[in-house]
Order: sequence, then C-alpha cells, then structure tokens
Amino acid sequence: MNMKKYILAFIVLVVLIIALGKMFGEKHEPYVRSEKIPKTVIARPAVGVQPVKDKNNWRYKESEDKMTSKKVYSAVVTASELLNFDFPYNGGSTVTLTLRNKDGETNVMLQVDKGQFISNVNGNNVRVRFGSNKAKRYSTSMSSDYAHDLIFIGNETDFVRNLKKNERVIIETEFYNEGVRQIEFDIRNLKWNH
Repeated sequence: MNMKKYILAFIVLVVLIIALGKMFGEKHEPYVRSEKIPKTVIARPAVGVQPVKDKNNWRYKESEDKMTSKKVYSAVVTASELLNFDFPYNGGSTVTLTLRNKDGETNVMLQVDKGQFISNVNGNNVRVRFGSNKAKRYSTSMSSDYAHDLIFIGNETDFVRNLKKNERVIIETEFYNEGVRQIEFDIRNLKWNH
C-alpha cells in the first residue's frame, strides 16, 4: 500500500514538472518600459510607431437610416501608421478619421481600434495641423455611450473645409496611460459634398 502512495506521488510530481516546464518554457516578450521612449510620437517611422501595410486613402459608404429612410453618407481614412501602445493594447493600434452625414448633420469622428482616448463629459481639445499651416485647437466630446475608443471633433464645417484644401493632417491627442500622440493622415482627394 505504501508503494502505491509513492507511485501516485511520483506521477503527480512528474505531471507538475511537465506543466511548469511548459508554462515557463514558452517564450514571452519581456515587459520593459523605458522612460527614454518619448510619450509624443511624431507620425513618421520612429519608436512607438510602425507603418500601416495597406495604406488606404478615403473609403466611402452610403447606407440608409432604417428609422427615417434617409441616406447616411460616410468617408473614412486610416492613419498612415500604426500606434504602438503597452499591454493590453500592444500589437499596433489603427486610428481612423471618419466624416459622417446623418439627417443633414456632419460629424467628424476619431476612433482607435485598440486603446482609449482621454476625454470627459465636458470634452477636451485636440491640436490639428493641416498641411504646413499653423496648428489649431478643436474641441472634442465623447459619444453618447461614453465609449473611450471614439471622440467627436467639433467645429465640423471648418474642419472639413481644411480637409478639402490640404493633402495631410496631423491630429495630436492624449491616450490613457500612453500620453500625447500625433497621428498623421493622407487626406488627398477627399470627395465630400454633404
């Protein structure tokens, strides 16, 4: 009977050693945060930024609002480069700039697929530079469901007018735990008459 206990204990020990070996034997990226990495990242290949492989220019969509049967128009452009954030948003984050016209009202939206904007109920500001013009501030607000991956940019008429006159725009905004980042978009050939 004692022999059975020893054999059972030996089997349990072997299983534990194998499980621990597999768990610690996997290659993990070490989590290292260097204070030398700047929190503000210029939207050119640099630390914290990687190029978007398939850089698309404006994409257009027309749909129907099922409640009103009115058309909803949108134009979307993806940032020229991915943003690199720390865990849990690591792996490259894509930022999109969207124009939407619904019920005759135009919205300008900035959205990140992995990450969170710093915003509050009263809104914040983003700095925007169109082409080689001087940067200016635009107010921002949250979505009605308080999602932190989406912000609305105010003064839409002025913003869209500047989009049409320039070939690139850089938007500087703050992300939760990631500081201020600069996001560049290729905005050439925008077709927007809404």
